[in-house]
This record gives sequence, structure tokens and C-alpha cells, in this order.
Amino acid sequence: MFVMIAMGAISCADQKKNKPDDSDKMDQMEEKRQEMEAKFKEEYEDLNTRYKALLQENEERIEELKEEAKDAKEDAKDALEDKIEDLKEKNEDLKTRWNSFRYESEEKWEDFKEEFEHDMGSIREALEDLGEDNE
Repeated sequence: MFVMIAMGAISCADQKKNKPDDSDKMDQMEEKRQEMEAKFKEEYEDLNTRYKALLQENEERIEELKEEAKDAKEDAKDALEDKIEDLKEKNEDLKTRWNSFRYESEEKWEDFKEEFEHDMGSIREALEDLGEDNE
């Protein structure tokens, strides 16, 4: 009987050694979170440089269009100025969204980037179209 109890105790001890405990799982989760955050920071810095340059280009193009609008025909001038002001507000909104983004999860980051890219593309396309229409 003693031998059976001893064998059972040894068997339980072996199972505990082979099974990661909760602290190991927590350590792994924390390590994974830190890896994801490091990946985000690296990607964010790369995109930060690119997006800030594009936002600045948009601002410069908006100022150029404002100057061009001064020479527009009177009947088209107000509509043109309204479109330019709308694009300026959208560009400012993009800048605010970019500067205020805080990482919460990879999924939210990916969704944010996709929406941001779409909106940036829309503004840049509208600026290009407006410039062509004004020529």
C-alpha cells in the first residue's frame, strides 16, 4: 500500500513539472505583449515620418490652391474656396487623429492604419482633382 501511495505522489509531482503554471503563462503573455508593442513602435516611427511629410505636403498644396482661387472667376470662386476649406479641415482632422492615436491592440492598429491610409488617399486625390479643375 505504501508503495502505491508513493507512486501516486511521484506521478503527481511529475505532472506538475510538465505543466506550465499560471505565472509561466502570464510571463509568456507579457513577453508577447511587449513584442507586439515593440513592433508597433517601430512601424509607427516609420509611418510617422512618412505621414507627417504627406500632411505637410497637403497643407502646402492647400495654401497654393487658396492663392490660385483668388484668380478664379467670380461665379466659381466661392465654391472653390469652400472646397479648399473643407479639404483643409479634413487634413487637420487627419493630423489630429494621427497625433492622438494610442496603441491598444494589433487589431485596432491595423484598422486605424487602413482607415487612415484610405482617408489620406481621398484627400490627396481631391487636392489633385481640385488643382486640375482649377487649371
